[in-house]
This record gives sequence, C-alpha cells and structure tokens, in this order.
Amino acid sequence: MDEKHNELVVDQFTRQARPFAQKHEHKRQDMMQLLLDAMALNRQDQVLDVACGPGLTACSFAPRVSHVTGIDLTPAMLDQARATADSRNVQNVTWRHGDVEHLPFADKSFSVVFSRFAFHHFRRPTDVLAEMARVCAAGGKVVIHDVYTTSAAQQQAYDRIEKLRDPSHTCALQLSEFREMFEDAGLSLVSETPFRLEMEFNALLATSFPNPGEGEKALELMIEDIGKNTAGFLPRLDGREVWFTFPTMIFVGQKSS
Repeated sequence: MDEKHNELVVDQFTRQARPFAQKHEHKRQDMMQLLLDAMALNRQDQVLDVACGPGLTACSFAPRVSHVTGIDLTPAMLDQARATADSRNVQNVTWRHGDVEHLPFADKSFSVVFSRFAFHHFRRPTDVLAEMARVCAAGGKVVIHDVYTTSAAQQQAYDRIEKLRDPSHTCALQLSEFREMFEDAGLSLVSETPFRLEMEFNALLATSFPNPGEGEKALELMIEDIGKNTAGFLPRLDGREVWFTFPTMIFVGQKSS
C-alpha cells in the first residue's frame, strides 16, 4: 500500500509541479510573512524543508539563514525547485530526492525542520514527525504549516471533498491530533498561528488531476455545503464562482535541550 500511495503522490505532483509552482496563492506575502514571524529564523540556522515541492518556501527562507536543504519524493517538483532557486539567484540551497518517512540525515543535523502543505498527503504522519524531530538539533524548532479540521465529523466531510479533487490526499488531521503528535515526538508546542487561504474552486480544479467525474462531484459537494460549512471550507458564491478557504495552522514545536 505504501508503494502504491507513493506512486500516486509522484503521479499527481509530477503533473501538478508546474502549476503548483505558479499558483499565486502559494506565493502570498502575507502568508509568508506570518510564517517567517512564527519561525523567527536567524543567520546561523541550518534548515530542512520536508516535502519541499517547488522550493518556494525554501527559497524564501534562504536569504535569512545559513543554508536550506529541501527534500521531496517527486523528481519533477525538485526540477521546479532548482528553477525557482536559479530564477531568484539563491545559492545556499541543496535539493535531495527521498522518502520523508526515512530522512537520509544524521540525528540533530538541523536547527530548524519544516514542512508546508504536505502532512495531509502522508499515510503515517506520526512517523514523519518523529523523523523530523530526530534530525532536529537539541533546542531547535520543528514547524508544520498545514490544513486542519476541528472534529471527526468535519474531518470526514473535508476528506470526502479533497480525496475527490486530489486522489493523493489522505487525511486533514484534527487540531487535537496535531497536538498529540507533537507531544508524542517529544516536542513542546510553543505556538499555533492560524491562516485561512482563500481560493476559487474551479481555478483550483484546473490545476488538479482528479479521476474522471470526481472533480465535478467535489464541486457539487462544495456547493451543497454553502451555508452549512460542515467541512470547514466556508464556501460561498460570488456570481457564478465558488470561493472557499483552506483552514491552515502554523505549528511551532521546540525540541528539548
């Protein structure tokens, strides 16, 4: 099952690599500034970006730190990351191909270990967070920015829509599940910063690769949820456009010294 899921992730994100890198929502300066403020990076930091995708966040971190290493399962995403670094003339980055459940780095290698918009694609997020904690130095930070839900019912409704839109989606973890994972990984959760990322659903579908007929079903479910918000997307109509927001949270954990 793990191999099949990884194949699905690589297939989806190989096709999504270019549009993902070009999405203006992922480049929003207000979101990036909120992330930078929460992380409080410094020039001595050695940063690992787990499931780095097209390198947008890694390249935003790079001018503020000593070095950034990005690792991802999808070669096409790493190609986009190299292009991103070249276009911004970022020199202090390294890109690695690999499975983030088994990080190819020694214990305590990085002062900051980070992941954005990836945990809802992992089959075993607890294992990934444990690996992130392992390679984080004593006193360092482990940071996750990802979507979340607030109850089992909301999680079920959210996952139903997202799995139709993106077959590589696994689960939008509940806030309580994130908090438990940090505790289980031996990390003190020092801050939680919310951010709602607004998008137009059909524009998102145009850069997604659902199975035949499933994108249309996802849109139907999103429209049905207007005024109900059972899935947490806060969907609304603006003329003929369907707008919604991804509920996201920046979790900052600290490893004991």
